[in-house]
Order: sequence, then structure tokens, then C-alpha cells
Amino acid sequence: IPDHITPSPVTDLRLVGGVNATEGRVEIFFNNTWGTICDDSWDFRDAEVVCRYLGFESAIEALSNGYFGAGDPDQPIWLDDVDCFGSENIITSCLTSRFGVHNCVHLEDAGVRCYLSHPLVRLVNGNTEGEGRVEVFHRGSWGTVCDDHWSEIDANIVCQELGFAHAISASGFATFGEGSGTIWLDDVQCDGTETTIFACPNSGWGNHNCLHSEDASAICTAIPVNPNPVQLIDGPSINEGRLQIYYNNEWGTVCDDRWGLDEASVVCKSLGFPGADRDKYLLHDYGLGSGHIWLDDVVCTGEEFFIQDCNHGDIGENNCAHYEDVGLRCLPNTLNIRLVNGDNTSSGRVEVNYNDEEWGTICDDSWDIRDADVVCRMLNFKSAQSAPREASFGDGLGVIWFDDFLCAGDESSLLDCSHAGVKVHNCRHSEDASAVCSMMAVCPDFSQAHGRFRVSNQHFGRYTQDTRVVVACDDGYQPTEGAANVVCLAAGTWSPHMPACSASCPLLTPPDHSSLSTMETTPGLTVTLICNRGYKYNAASSGDRSVVCGFDGQWNSTLGSCEIVLCPSYSSNVTANVRVTVLRGSGTTVGTTLSFSCPDSSHIMGNAVISCLDSGAWNGTVPVCTGAAPTNCPRLALSDHVLVTSQDTSINTVVSFSCDQGPRHLHQHSSFILL
Repeated sequence: IPDHITPSPVTDLRLVGGVNATEGRVEIFFNNTWGTICDDSWDFRDAEVVCRYLGFESAIEALSNGYFGAGDPDQPIWLDDVDCFGSENIITSCLTSRFGVHNCVHLEDAGVRCYLSHPLVRLVNGNTEGEGRVEVFHRGSWGTVCDDHWSEIDANIVCQELGFAHAISASGFATFGEGSGTIWLDDVQCDGTETTIFACPNSGWGNHNCLHSEDASAICTAIPVNPNPVQLIDGPSINEGRLQIYYNNEWGTVCDDRWGLDEASVVCKSLGFPGADRDKYLLHDYGLGSGHIWLDDVVCTGEEFFIQDCNHGDIGENNCAHYEDVGLRCLPNTLNIRLVNGDNTSSGRVEVNYNDEEWGTICDDSWDIRDADVVCRMLNFKSAQSAPREASFGDGLGVIWFDDFLCAGDESSLLDCSHAGVKVHNCRHSEDASAVCSMMAVCPDFSQAHGRFRVSNQHFGRYTQDTRVVVACDDGYQPTEGAANVVCLAAGTWSPHMPACSASCPLLTPPDHSSLSTMETTPGLTVTLICNRGYKYNAASSGDRSVVCGFDGQWNSTLGSCEIVLCPSYSSNVTANVRVTVLRGSGTTVGTTLSFSCPDSSHIMGNAVISCLDSGAWNGTVPVCTGAAPTNCPRLALSDHVLVTSQDTSINTVVSFSCDQGPRHLHQHSSFILL
């Protein structure tokens, strides 16, 4: 037991070494020093006086022979041969030896065990028995605990002392209202191993530098911490998948032998869902697991907190393969929402009904316009005008479901936002959150760094339809993609882009044989490499055809390079008697034009002139020279109903075509010259 309040020059008492504040070795404060009492003549009547002085109702037992351990060797033994009638107010009113006179050693230190009909710790002013201001009983009266150094470790000890599993919140600043009377404890610093708050180090009974506005609080839960967590994996949503359990530092699966709805319900509730889907409590739709199969033959009543609390075979013992791994679907969490106590349906205190249990409120810690935006959209409004706090529409009643919401503002439900946990809070209803909604869409907020942003036509302080922003950026910065004048559209989007000033990117140097689509370096702009005629983008180069100027002032990649375009070599196709003349260009580069000719005794068959195209292909083939020039063309093959002006096939003969009588017309040329 820690020190009492500093006593008057008379004496004071404390109990030391017991498992709680109701028992221990009796120590008495005299001459500014704590000392013990020898057990000579020590009996129940002496214990009664000690217990009543300390605020207990009576004594249970008087103990001797250093039952609660011997005092420190350098501690004095102040009293011996104590003999009380039992009605005295303090031990020094009893018959006793003079202070410091004894014939004892500390192995004879006296102790007591006292009776109290109520706990020594309680939680006051909460909405449930598991939350409230922490109060402790000492010297016959209830007092508070100051929040200096108060932590969840300390709150855990209080919760466990009251029969709860653990604490889910430890708060100060008189969260559950200011207490009255004595502030009994301050600077409580438990290490987590104590069985009572009275065993934790502190500044001493009544020693503090606090006001009641600093009273400490705790919120407890009866649900224990799962020593072997479970998870659902490989499912399409967070509420379904293959079941895994964590044991011995490894995740493993559960076999489906004897698996049913009760077993699935225990898993789902331990994961925070309302229960299991009655039609999908056993599925094999999520693939085969791997590693250990930790559990088999699981049988639950449905009332257990965790799956390992159910009957099952020895961990790791099974007659299963992974094709028998349990998969399941839990019922999704639901959240109904309403606005209460406002002037109309668009404003009021935010109240939620979680999983169809009961209506309750949301605490306003971290509550802002982004959280209210989500609330309003859930109620089919387009945005929030404001996010009032501190129970602006009156204190609610019942459970406080959530606290510490941190929404981005674009979520479809509050359940998609980060929060402290279901029923985890350090609040009272005087902190209930509210919302005022609007049918006007709101454009997203934007950073106003590195420039001047002139905003006009706002509504209720937000960027709504027709809000205009004119951007003037600082030196070295440019408007995103050059958009220096943007407007908020009815859909809640900025046009052409969200206003921003971003660092300009370094000037790009075009690679050899190329130019760029633009020399601008505006953030968000795409610049594309354009190769000169006769060159093409080199896909094997270490770079990209297009790069983007990032909002950090850096290009997202480097530019590639261009390579020359060449047509195939023609020399291997040139026969001995064909003469080649280069009319333009050189070799096989794009734009090269070749002319072919034959000796006077020969005739050229094929293209007399060919060129190398941009695609890297010749527009014709290398011709050949024949011994004699032809005198006639092949006889024409005529289609039905086609008439010809001449059947002559001599060179330079002109032949015309026409259709016979009827509604017909030529689909090709109406005349040819025979070459």
C-alpha cells in the first residue's frame, strides 16, 4: 500500500504488503518515520481499532508473526504490548508501551485483515457500469484520482479489479464530470502486473498538485483480448473468406469437420460482425490454404467469445487436408443514421443505429466538415454546410457508439472511415457531434501553397457550384497544366483541373534528330518526342516516347531516342545489265530515289524509278532487262456485257470499253493504252 497523507504530529496508520487495500502489515507514523507494531498481546480488539480508523466497517482477523512480511531492517518498531478495548478511535488511545520501547524483531510485526461491504474502487457518472470517473475509498470516504501520468495501463488495473476484461480507454480532464471531496491519488504509474490500483506507484495518499478538472476516468469492456486472433482472407470483402487462426507465431486454417452455424457465429462476432450468414456459414470458395491446420472438430454453443474457447481437438491434431479448410461469410455491419433535434431534416444531432441494436450518438473528438460530408451523403444530401460540435442540438441519450472519426470526405459510409472502435470513447453526451447538410455539391479542398489564390462566389464558406479560383503562382511554380482560372462545376469537380501551384520541371533538350511536342514545363503536362523525317522512335532506348511533368517539379521519366530509318539494300537484286542512277539522296536512306535503265538492245521490265519511303520500304522493285522489246500486249479478257472498240493488241493502241444495252455502268477504267 502506498504512503498515506502526511500525518499531523500525532500518529497515522497504513497497511502494507497485502493483496489489496483491506489487509496488510500495520505501520504507524511517528516522529516523521513509518514504523511497525509488535504482535505481543495483539488480538481482534486491536485490529478493530485499526480497521475502523482506516475507514473500514470492521476487522476480519488479527494476524501476527510477520504474516504480511517483515518490515525493513532499519525501520523502527514503534509500539508493543498493545491492549485495546475495541472502542477507541485510534491505536494510540489504547494501553501500550511507550514509543520505541519493545522486546521484538520484525518477524513479530502485527497485521490485520479488514471488512468492507463495497469495492474500494468504483466508476462514477458513466452511461454504463463499465465507464466513468475513477474513485477510490480511503479513510472512510470516496475520493478521485488525478490524471497526471494516467494511462491505459492504469485503467486496465482498475477495470480488472472491477471484474472487467480490460480497458478500452483511459482519459483525463474530468471526462465524466468533476468529482468532489479529496483527490486521494496522483501520479499513478502501474506496470500492468498489479492486482489493485493501490499497489501501483503513486505520489502518496492525498499528495497531489491537481484540481477536480483533472479527474481520471476509464472505460472498460467485458470482452477479453483474443490471445489467438482469427482472420478471413482471400474473400471479395472484409466479411468473408477462408478462416485462419494465429497460433505459435504462425497462421493456419480450421478443418470443416462438425462445422456449423454456431461455430461460424462465434468467429464472426469475435471479428466485430453481428453474426454469420445462415446460408453461407461454410464455404469452400476461397482456395486452398497452406501450412498448419490448427483446429478440427470444433463444437461451439454460440455463446463463446472466441473460437478457441469452444470444444475442439488438440491444436494441430487433425485428419484433414486443405480442401476441407473452413470458409464463411459474416453478416456485414450496418449503420443507419439520422439527424435529430434540428429545425428541419437537413440539420441536427447525428445519431446512428449500429447493427440494428439501438440508437446512440457520436462523440465530437476530431469531428470536422469531412466527417459531416459523409453523414450528409448517407442521408442523400450532396454536402455539409457545417459540422457543429459540443452538442449544438442538445445532449443525446444512451450509448455513444463512436469517437475520433477521421474521414477523407469521399467515403460512402462512416463505417469506411477510421475511428477509435465500436463503443470506444472518452466522452459525455455534452460532446455529441452534429451536422448541417446541403443539396449543393462541394468541390474538394486544395493546397494554396506557392501562390496566391483569389476565390470568389463561395457558399457557407465552401467551394460550391460556380466558385471560381484565379491562380497566380510564385516564381519557379506554375498552375497545374496551365489552368490559372478554374471553376467548380455542379457535379462537384474542378474544371479544367484542381487549382494548384506546382514546381516547374527542368527544360528538356530534344535528343538528336528530333523535336518535342512542346517546350513548356508546366506541371501535369505531357511532352512527346517527335522524330525527324527519316528517323523513328527507338523502342530499345532507355527512355520513353512521352514524359509527364510531375507536381513535384520532376519529369516522371527520361526521353528515349530516335534511330535512322533505312530501306533494304537493293544491290543484290540488280542484274548485270541493269544500270542504276541515284537521282536524289544516298544509299538506302528515306527519300533516296533510284533510276534504272537498260542497254539499247534490251528492254526494261518493271519499275524504271523507285524511292525509299518514310516507312523504310521501297515503293517498287528492281527491274530486269530483256533481250528484245515486245510488239504486242496479251489479248484482253472481257467480262459479260462489256464491249470493246478494237481487238488490236499492238503497242500504243488505244482501246475503249462500254457496256451493252441496259441499266449498266462500268466499274473500272473506260479506256486503256497498250504499252
